Amino acid sequence: SSRRRHTRYIGDWSSDVCSSDLYSIFKMEKGLDTGPIAATKEIVFNENEKCSEILNLLALESIPDTVRIIENIASQKFTPQAEIGASYAKKISRADRKIDLSNTADAEFNRYRAMDINGGVFLLFREQEMGVTITGVSNKKLARGAFLLEDGFLYIGCKSESLTISKIKPAGKRERSEEHTSELQSPMYL
Repeated sequence: SSRRRHTRYIGDWSSDVCSSDLYSIFKMEKGLDTGPIAATKEIVFNENEKCSEILNLLALESIPDTVRIIENIASQKFTPQAEIGASYAKKISRADRKIDLSNTADAEFNRYRAMDINGGVFLLFREQEMGVTITGVSNKKLARGAFLLEDGFLYIGCKSESLTISKIKPAGKRERSEEHTSELQSPMYL
């Protein structure tokens, strides 16, 4: 279970990205992630890692504790979870996956990082959904919604700074990079 990830990514897109997360090993019970805890550990990671990369790291790092707990399950001590301070992941909706150019580029890059295991993110272009691969935040100054094709990347203006996009995927089509974006004239607006 990764509590901070839910709050950091899913709950508040504008929050600062922290560079650590927790894993918890707990007993399953009827509630959602509410069982008593056997082990919790903080893991440090690169602040630009995507959710899938963080989850893989947490899974690998938790192996020694998991094996130890299983081997000693009969004598394992479990601590009840406190209700105060607990965070729960809300169900991800389609709206959560839509890039919002009225937000900062940093917030929308965080949205992309969080959604890489949840169907990815998309932009609307001429009322068509376009899945996008965002490689980072650029300091290119573009008006919100303006885009520029330069050096094989598509830059899209947000509230502050711009998103750097390396690939786009029109709904129902295969992912495309420069050959598809080259038909766009620059600068244009979404």
